[in-house]
Amino acid sequence: FVATLVVVADVVQFEGSVIRGLTTKAALKDGRVSVEDISAVFPGNSTVGVKGSVVAASGEPQVDLRVTGRSDNLREVLEWLDIDVSAVPADRLRRFTVSTDVAGTPQNLTARNIAMKLDSIPISVGLALVLRDKPAIGLRIAVDRLNLDGYLPPKERPINVKPGETAKKAEPADETPGYIDAIQMLNRFDANIDATINSITVSRTAVSGLALDLTVVNGGLDVRRLKFDDFAGIRADAKGKLNIATGQPSFEVEYRVDVTDTPRFVRFLGNPSELRNRKFGRVAASGKGSGSLESLKLNTKLEAMGGTLVLNGSVAQPLMAPQFNVAATLRAPELV
Repeated sequence: FVATLVVVADVVQFEGSVIRGLTTKAALKDGRVSVEDISAVFPGNSTVGVKGSVVAASGEPQVDLRVTGRSDNLREVLEWLDIDVSAVPADRLRRFTVSTDVAGTPQNLTARNIAMKLDSIPISVGLALVLRDKPAIGLRIAVDRLNLDGYLPPKERPINVKPGETAKKAEPADETPGYIDAIQMLNRFDANIDATINSITVSRTAVSGLALDLTVVNGGLDVRRLKFDDFAGIRADAKGKLNIATGQPSFEVEYRVDVTDTPRFVRFLGNPSELRNRKFGRVAASGKGSGSLESLKLNTKLEAMGGTLVLNGSVAQPLMAPQFNVAATLRAPELV
């Protein structure tokens, strides 16, 4: 059995805009569908193209497709999709390209060799998606350089208050339920995420060697590593777990922070006079913490100026009305 499908529409009106050049060309032969061309031109002079094949395997379709896309004005596409990008500077979210190979079944898809470019930023991505009662996601993303400042809205101007008037203060919000809702979302999916950014600029300060490796399984979050190699003269490395299986979220975290360039770190702090020309020696902090939203235990060691300060104890109600029960041990061979 052989069949050929060709559908061409010059103009399609959809969601208040025009889709041009909608084309579908496919052929069926010996149980195999050859997708010769599926393409269209969307708002923002944005094109999408699909080519490849679909075959029946074990009673369900098996796809092997090449997907490409490009846009000369990504902002226009996002606005067409009712996504508000007004806070992003107008010269950003313009050009966008993507290409990938998609293979698998509708319930188990893998996107390989995802190459994206947003404006002038190359992004490499790998994605695996398993659609079941609880979806599972595997995501790997790598970015070389990103100037995040360029995508952030300008700082808000201070509110001008007329003489005799006082600025209205926002009513404090109880954020605890929001935290719990966000944590409970971990029960809805499983994930394995590995992200790296070689260099990212935030608040005009470069962060190098940023990496995140985490898993989400059965409602538990395991951050196997979160680290950066340098931020204003600081190096940091952390790992931790979050568990909601008992109904009351609990966590454990372990961290280490080293000041590798003290003069640069002092300049980052605004170069306060009380820190200038100080001989700090080794400056570092490390420790562990564990507990819940009701109570947490901590063990922290601070090192500076040849001395060591160890904090060991607990904090009750850390988010609401913190109550500290902490013992401090100071070892300082020299104080001057």
